[in-house]
Amino acid sequence: MFKLYIKNMEKSQGNKLTFINSKFFLFVVVFEVLILFLLINNQFFPLYLAFLTAQFLFTTAVCAKKLHYMKTETQKCLSNYHKRISEDERYIYELQKENRILKEEKEQLSRLNHRQNSLTMEQENLFSIMAHELRNPLNSMIGFSSIMLNEEYKIDENELKEIICIIHNSSRKLLCLIDNIIHISTDKYTSTSLSSDYCDISHVLQAVSSIAKGLTKRGENISFKGDINDNLPEVYADESVLGKVLSDIIEHFVYYSVNGEIVLKTVVEKNYLSIQVGSNSVSERLKDALLPFIDEEAAEREKNKLSSAEASGLTKIEFIKYSLSKMDALISTDTYSGDQVALAIKLKIKG
Repeated sequence: MFKLYIKNMEKSQGNKLTFINSKFFLFVVVFEVLILFLLINNQFFPLYLAFLTAQFLFTTAVCAKKLHYMKTETQKCLSNYHKRISEDERYIYELQKENRILKEEKEQLSRLNHRQNSLTMEQENLFSIMAHELRNPLNSMIGFSSIMLNEEYKIDENELKEIICIIHNSSRKLLCLIDNIIHISTDKYTSTSLSSDYCDISHVLQAVSSIAKGLTKRGENISFKGDINDNLPEVYADESVLGKVLSDIIEHFVYYSVNGEIVLKTVVEKNYLSIQVGSNSVSERLKDALLPFIDEEAAEREKNKLSSAEASGLTKIEFIKYSLSKMDALISTDTYSGDQVALAIKLKIKG
């Protein structure tokens, strides 16, 4: 009855205990006291006391079980909560990682697009510069052939021979120049069968000089100078491949040079003609770029770097070294002072 009273009071005014019904409370108290008084003087009091004890123990056990259940459920909730937090943190980490990768790929794509646009512009500028270099041998051929066709102009045998020689050399220079332009316009290098023999390479060096002028005009701080001797001796080489090799070397110098003057120079030595490509302003970047020509480990690193970029065929360094080996040529680096360095190619002189 006391529990019924408490229940009625909890329902009133939002589960708060009140004493509005004081008469009912007084009745319950008096009734409980009366029952206790009667039981104390009665033989059933021990039974009632045992009943109360059993009820207390049962209620305690039920409460303990409920508390244990609540504790277990709370631990499960906390475990699930921490697990969910861990999963969310891992998901956030993966998202951040994906965002970093996407950002890096976007930056790389932007750099590649910028590089592609720059290369396209440089290629267009190179071709416009080369067009001027192509005009010189063509004008020479047209001019001297016009003299030969002019019936009013009397040409003796020696002069005719000289004109034919000029036209022949101009045509060879023109062919070599066109061949080199096509070669440096592609990034693919393949091993080809060489036809090496003793020959005059003056027109090859002139064509390479024209290529070098076009390459150095890409940058404002880089210039080119040709120091080629007259009446060079015949050397053992493949004219077409030698022009490609020298054009590649000069392009390599231009790419890794920051400023200064690039020089193409010929020096006649005992049994060899030394063709030197050098720069009077050497940076650590340029020195490192020349290592693969003479160091096998550096050449292997260069190859691995290009392989990771999915490059096919020979690398530029491999093409140069392979071609020179087939011409029995020697390659070395010569340092004149702290700020000057040259890559020297030595070709065998006839006789």
